[in-house]
Amino acid sequence: MGQAKVDYPTDTTFGKRIRELEPEKKQVAKYVVDTFLTQGASAFICDGSSTFYVGLEIFQEAKRRHDSNEDTLDINIYTNNLAIAHEYAMWNSPQSKLPEVRVYSTGGEISADLMMEYGDQAKDMAAESSERGPYVVLAVRAIFAKQGPAGLRHDQDVIIKQAVLQAGEGIVRGVIFVADHKKLSQPYDQGMQILFHNSADWARLMDKTNTYIVSTRHPQHHGEQISNPDNYKNPRTEKDYYLANCALLTQTMNKDFNDRRFILL
Repeated sequence: MGQAKVDYPTDTTFGKRIRELEPEKKQVAKYVVDTFLTQGASAFICDGSSTFYVGLEIFQEAKRRHDSNEDTLDINIYTNNLAIAHEYAMWNSPQSKLPEVRVYSTGGEISADLMMEYGDQAKDMAAESSERGPYVVLAVRAIFAKQGPAGLRHDQDVIIKQAVLQAGEGIVRGVIFVADHKKLSQPYDQGMQILFHNSADWARLMDKTNTYIVSTRHPQHHGEQISNPDNYKNPRTEKDYYLANCALLTQTMNKDFNDRRFILL
């Protein structure tokens, strides 16, 4: 799996988050690249730690193919994730080329704490990029089955993700939310910045656009079958909230066995 070329400081929000549940984030990233971002793909990859590992996995796979004399990955990445752009420069040095991997930055103002580009330029370019690429890959602070995903506390993070989702609705081949199990294990708080104005907008996205959630199992979820959502009406523990969210997401997103869009690894 992809390894960072840069040692990011631990006193920033981004530096802390890339070290939290790192094996889970790498597992999700590998699945996304192997399943969706295959040869000839194009994607907008948003800011965040989970999406950062998606970028690393792309670079690792491109180098593996090059070293093995296999067909090149041939992929376009559009991003406001500064760390992905930074890593690309390190991976694509004269000593270690990544043939046919192209990275385009949105530009804009810079948050060194979150390693993201934001502001009007970043928002407009992100929205335009989502129309170009068949896939949009988003990291979120939390996912609630009824209300939808929540963004970070940084207002601009939410604004950019909302612009990307609005521009890509009904156009892109797939919107992919990447998340570790913690993102499914939280109680809903009205103070959180939900990406959608209401649950109907969240349901409409899932109806009009192929929407996927790729996450990992809770450490205490040992493969037991997730039952009817009615069995989890009064969650109390972290695992309870996880099971309640998983039950409802399974019911709404995995209606057809051959079309499974809520994926637990």
